[in-house]
Amino acid sequence: MHCGYCSPLWLNAWYLLSLHTECKTPNVAVVRGSLSANNMITFLFVLILFVASPVMCVFQRLYCSIADNCDCDFKANIRDLEWDLFKNVFGQHLAQEVVSEEVSRFLQNKSPDRPLVLSFHGSSGTGKTLISSMVANHLYGSAMSSPYIHQFIPTLHFPSAQHVPHYREELKKWVQGNLTQCARSVFIFDEMEKMPLGLIDVLEPLLGPSYVVFSTNYRKAIYIFISTTGEEVINKVTLENRQSGGEREDINLLELEDGILLQRGVFNRRDVVDAVAAEMIYSPVQGRFFSTTGCKAVPAKINLHL
Repeated sequence: MHCGYCSPLWLNAWYLLSLHTECKTPNVAVVRGSLSANNMITFLFVLILFVASPVMCVFQRLYCSIADNCDCDFKANIRDLEWDLFKNVFGQHLAQEVVSEEVSRFLQNKSPDRPLVLSFHGSSGTGKTLISSMVANHLYGSAMSSPYIHQFIPTLHFPSAQHVPHYREELKKWVQGNLTQCARSVFIFDEMEKMPLGLIDVLEPLLGPSYVVFSTNYRKAIYIFISTTGEEVINKVTLENRQSGGEREDINLLELEDGILLQRGVFNRRDVVDAVAAEMIYSPVQGRFFSTTGCKAVPAKINLHL
């Protein structure tokens, strides 16, 4: 299986007041003798935390018991994700190396410039759906049953190619609506090879850096695309590596990416080049025209036109 990434937790006083705080009572040292002014201030600060932390935890629990807020359920645990991948995923060293690393890097960025997009490729039964569920399970306390994790299956949700215009409108509304409810939403699109042509590209603006969704930072979302596209290339590379006496771990991400792109005809698709170029916004600079957003949106646009 191949994992691709397009584009793309801390102890202080404020951490004790955040929604992700563990409700633990700080230790207070016994103070003997006279205290200097600085020591007195430090002691008072610790004492305030000693009293305030349990109170804040009570309010936090009360708020989360009555509020429908994804921050209450968002409990990202990268260590458990790494362990889950190591313990329960076999023969997929690239996924084990890349997935937890990219998810961790993305979550540590408080203001990412674009959503995280993971694209899993490979034959049926190689663990694509399993790893997708692992990512979701270790982001939200209620795991895959979380209302902030959304899974789409083309044959179930988009069965008729004749209704693509309607599906496009509904899909965009659904995604934007859920992003407004929770910026940390996770969207999983399974069986991408069966997705009706022209449907998924309605999400292209949401994968870039310059779209606007009011009342939320849509760039904190995670999109996972699952597909069998490229399975022939992946199987061929794996077999050739084995026949030459190489170890599975010798296979690197770059050679699989290049093979998948070649199979999809990326380097021979003038229509894709023209379509992406037509969607860019240009401005004149010294007699030449340049994209106003640079090349940031190009990878997402290319992937959606293939």
